[in-house]
Amino acid sequence: MKTVFILGAGASFESGAPLMRDFIPVAKKLQERNVFGASHAQIQDVLNAAYRDLRTVQAKASIEYLNIEELFSAIDMGAMLGVFGSRDPKTLEDLRRAVRVFIYRTLEETVRVSRTDRKILPPSGYGELAQMTFEKLKESVRHGRRDVSFITFNYDTCLEFALVRTGVGIDYGLSEPCLDADEQQYQIVVPVMKLHGSINWTRCPQCKVIVATEIDPWRRAHFIDLLDHAKELKLELGSRIPMKRHGCGSALDPVPMLVPPTWNKASDSGALKEVWRRAAQELARADNIVVIGYSFPATDTFFRYLFALGTDSEVHLEKFVVINGEHGSETVPRFAKLLGPMSQRALIPHHFVFAGASAQGVIRDVLQG
Repeated sequence: MKTVFILGAGASFESGAPLMRDFIPVAKKLQERNVFGASHAQIQDVLNAAYRDLRTVQAKASIEYLNIEELFSAIDMGAMLGVFGSRDPKTLEDLRRAVRVFIYRTLEETVRVSRTDRKILPPSGYGELAQMTFEKLKESVRHGRRDVSFITFNYDTCLEFALVRTGVGIDYGLSEPCLDADEQQYQIVVPVMKLHGSINWTRCPQCKVIVATEIDPWRRAHFIDLLDHAKELKLELGSRIPMKRHGCGSALDPVPMLVPPTWNKASDSGALKEVWRRAAQELARADNIVVIGYSFPATDTFFRYLFALGTDSEVHLEKFVVINGEHGSETVPRFAKLLGPMSQRALIPHHFVFAGASAQGVIRDVLQG
């Protein structure tokens, strides 16, 4: 039985990542503490765009200016149209890059992984999911199958870090393998389709391709090397991109490849189309779908059509499990409307958090079913 996991921001909340609606206020507090270093000016530029420029729009239109997805989408559209508040149109491409810096640096300052004296632990909730994935794949690959895959809207790498720490390699569906050769050595590999890009992805300006750089920055670190570090470590992958080069020898774009959650996915996201096609193929083969921490907002027409067209297959959907926390009941009608009449009976909502024991029990039952 093929299981596809669909992950949203709520899955990474227990790891420290802010929810989309809290992202900008969290970044504002970090900026006030002066933690962003060389990125300070770009962070402030994006905060000005949210608190000053977009607020003036509210007189005639409704944009949730403190939601990072709305802000990212507005900035991206503004750069294409050449208009964003009272800003000079010539500055909008810089703002477009700044919002990507804003996202990856905020994630680097908030997501934490724990360490003991001898090892680094996967982020909360993800470690258990990775272990269950490993056990399932270890069984299925012997029969020539890959019965688990992931589709995620998250820019962070909590999922991938947990998987590689558990012994599962990552297939991003990109045209080239990860630049770090150590990430290519796994016998068990799982597809991870990141629909909006990732903080460890970037472009080669010369070859015009998207490349993943690395997943585990401590892969070769001995436990003695970590003794002087804090008990919680930052997963700083975006900031490490400038230290790397593409296989062709060219320097990489130092800003991670991130795209906004809009229908057109921006003018520079064409290389992601293969990832989206792969995600549709994974959905077509799914017997079970498990949604974790994704609220499926009414504005997300992209996923609505991806799901509708991707699940157009002869495979019968057995279970559509939704794990969305204590306020998850608000999302149930949206998912019920998403599913066709033959699949609505498969909908099974659960109102507890991803990192809890109850969620682990539900996920284990789906994988073992």
